[in-house]
Formats: sequence, structure tokens, C-alpha cells
Amino acid sequence: MRNQKRFFALFGLVAAVTAGALFWINVIEPSRRHFAFCQDVTSQLETLAYKRPSGLSRQQWQQIFSWTLNANANTFPWAKEMAPAHMDEFQINLRKKLSQPVTLNTVDWIWDEMARLTPTGRRYSDRYRPTTQQKLQEFTEGGGLSSYIEVE
Repeated sequence: MRNQKRFFALFGLVAAVTAGALFWINVIEPSRRHFAFCQDVTSQLETLAYKRPSGLSRQQWQQIFSWTLNANANTFPWAKEMAPAHMDEFQINLRKKLSQPVTLNTVDWIWDEMARLTPTGRRYSDRYRPTTQQKLQEFTEGGGLSSYIEVE
């Protein structure tokens, strides 16, 4: 009887440790990694404020920048099932793109990647992409989003 109690106690302990480890591996660690990814991407995108391409007014760039930050906040945090390899690839390519002179093509690449990597990205991009001629015209005429960071 005493050995049987020890066996069940030991079995319970092993089951609890195993369950805890599985919970950590399958829930906590992926959530932590995704949160760190989102923070890093946001920090990288915030540097766009200081990289206005020539040929765009400050007002136009403010709107492009603001809409891109807004798209980031409305797509990547909700893409919790994104594969770690896709996160890594996007971060590496984003750093590479932002280390070069920024153009509207750079912004389009960011929006294309959001559309490709996230469940809501395609719909969001189709609706709000700030680099279309129509949007650029609207930004010239005023109105739009404001962000917590002013562009230069």
C-alpha cells in the first residue's frame, strides 16, 4: 500500500512536470517570441519617421508612416500562428531594407509582407495601403491619421 502511494505520488509529480513543460513549450514560449517579434518590428518601423524619401511632402510622409504603423498594429500582433522562420526572415529583410535609402517601394514591400504573412494583412492592405496614387492625393489635400511620432 505504501509503495503504491509513492508510485502515484511520483507519477503525479512526473505528470505535473511534463504538463508544465509542454505548456511552456507550446504556449508560453511561442507567445513570448511573438511579443518580442512585434516589439522589434514596431521599433524598426518607427525609424521610417526619419527616412522620408525625396519627392514626398512631409504631410504625405506623415500619413504613409502613420498608416504603416497602424497596419503593423492591426496585423502582426494578431498573427500568433506565424512560423518562427517567417518571423526571422521578415526581421532580417526589414533591417536590410531599412538600412538602405527608403522609397515608396520599400513601404510597398512592407505592406506586401504584412499581406503575405498575416491573416488580416491582405484585406487591410487592399483597403488602406497608403502608397496608391489616390491615397497620396488625399494626403496632399489634408486629413488622415496622426501618430505619436512626427516625421522629419
